[in-house]
Amino acid sequence: MDQPKEEIRYSPHARRRMRQRRIPEELVEDVLANPDQRRPAMPLADHRPAEIFTAERDGRLIKVYVEIGREPTYVKTVARSRRIYRREGR
Repeated sequence: MDQPKEEIRYSPHARRRMRQRRIPEELVEDVLANPDQRRPAMPLADHRPAEIFTAERDGRLIKVYVEIGREPTYVKTVARSRRIYRREGR
């Protein structure tokens, strides 16, 4: 039997970025469910703490910024990068 899908909410900013960057909801959900890495985002004044979920998909790095401690999951923004940065040996 399939697990019920976790509810995810998106900020208006995240929705705009997803449209601009052609990142579908399904891809965001996949990155959240199967991240290659999770790490805290840099703290910003007047913003709630966030965590960054990252995963390589189709040769690009997808980053999903999620507010920490918020239920249901709240996506603040989404980014895509052409380059995969690795810190191996540095």
